[in-house]
Amino acid sequence: MNGDARACRRDLNAAEHALNTATAAPPAWCSWMSPADLAVDSGRCLIDLGETGPALHQIIQGVALLPTARDKTRAVFLAYEVESLLRQGEIDHSAAIAHEALVLAERIGAPRCVRQISNLARDYEPHVNVQGVQQLLHTVRTEA
Repeated sequence: MNGDARACRRDLNAAEHALNTATAAPPAWCSWMSPADLAVDSGRCLIDLGETGPALHQIIQGVALLPTARDKTRAVFLAYEVESLLRQGEIDHSAAIAHEALVLAERIGAPRCVRQISNLARDYEPHVNVQGVQQLLHTVRTEA
């Protein structure tokens, strides 16, 4: 992205347009890409640009589009949602989503997601009195 927010948004819009208007089967290297993946990946980019509000919208939209068969992806996407919520100061909401993602990741064996949530745990330390934070931190310590 090189810090060029306008170029990033232009490329994200072009990718969305290409995915929505494709008439042929995608090449094998991107056959897994779906509207859910694109929405969440766009949200991830927007987090990096500091645009947490639009990022959160994209991520929530993408998570809602995921089929149950993709729970491992769901756990990772929820971790992205947590990061966006944290950056917006939504501590209680992010703690609840983080706990959900952590439990899901442990249940299905998704160590990448467990690491993502565990790495975010330190951001909750100053907020131990906020609803859900102690439970999250306890679960992180138990899973570590």
